[in-house]
This record gives sequence, C-alpha cells and structure tokens, in this order.
Amino acid sequence: MDIEVSLWFSEHHDKVLNIFFSLLSLLGEGMFIWIILLLIVLYNKKEWFYLKIIPFMCIGGWLIVDLLIKNLVRRERPYVQLNLEAIGYLIPHSYSFPSGHSFSSFLAATILTYLKPKYSILFYLLAFLIALSRVYCLVHFTSDVIVGAILGILWGLLTILIMKKVFQKELWYNNLAKRGKENVK
Repeated sequence: MDIEVSLWFSEHHDKVLNIFFSLLSLLGEGMFIWIILLLIVLYNKKEWFYLKIIPFMCIGGWLIVDLLIKNLVRRERPYVQLNLEAIGYLIPHSYSFPSGHSFSSFLAATILTYLKPKYSILFYLLAFLIALSRVYCLVHFTSDVIVGAILGILWGLLTILIMKKVFQKELWYNNLAKRGKENVK
C-alpha cells in the first residue's frame, strides 16, 4: 500500500497543492509552529512551569525517533526508493521511518489538547495536515507518518503523565512552604 499511495500522489501533484503542502511541511520543521502555539497557549497562565518538562521530553523523543529508530530501520525515503521527484523547500536526506514531523506534530497536538481541550480539533487537524504533507511531498511513506503519529501521541501522553506528577509534587512543596511560613508567624 505504501508504494501505491506514493505513486498516486506523484501522479496527482498540482502547482497550488505543491505550494500548500510544502508550506505545511515547512511549518512542521523544527517544531516551529508548535513552539509558537505552545507559547500562545501558556501566555499569562499558571502552566508556565510545564516548560521545565516539555523541552526535555521533546528532545528525548527526537533522540529516540530521529537518531535511534531511523538509524535502526534505515528505510529509504519514497522519492529515493521509487526514483521520484520530491516536493518542498527542504528535502530531507536522512532515513524515512518513522516520520519525525508526524511524531513532533502529534506529540505537540496531544500536549496542547491537554492544556487547551476546547481547541483539540484544530491541534489534531494541523498535525494531520503536516503528516499528510510529508506523504504528498514524497518524503515519507504512509506507514512512516502513521507510526510517527502513534509514537507522538504515546510520547505526548507520557509527557502529560510526567507533567502531572511534577505538578503534584510542586503543589505539595508549595503548600508545605506556605504552612511553614504561617507557623512562623
């Protein structure tokens, strides 16, 4: 199925869609759009302390996906394997499986949904479109983006679990410190 989908997209490229999906793919580069959205969501909120955890989890996920799994699996990208022309502004030359863009997009969508549930459809729609852009641009097979999305959601849930544990400890220490100050008075 992976090869058929890639060949279908290669036969149905369109100038307008090429620009649209290339820009979406570019937005997912380096988690650019997700960092901006996270800062907007956390602006003026008590959740700023989550920024102590989120960057470390993102870096950990990147190490696992981009450095470990990709180099273990060593899957060629569709445009290389099928001798097709890739679309986009930044054409990757590393291995394909799993998709780092899908991983980071679904990781970010999961964390942002936890922080702002009423915008969950928008977060996951953007993640889906970024993942689709990678298939459209012929830099990933469908299975690359599906596995990347699943890993991103799972890593996001683990991040949320850790954030909750740290938050509980921080609340406990803050309450303990407040009680200690009150006893001194």
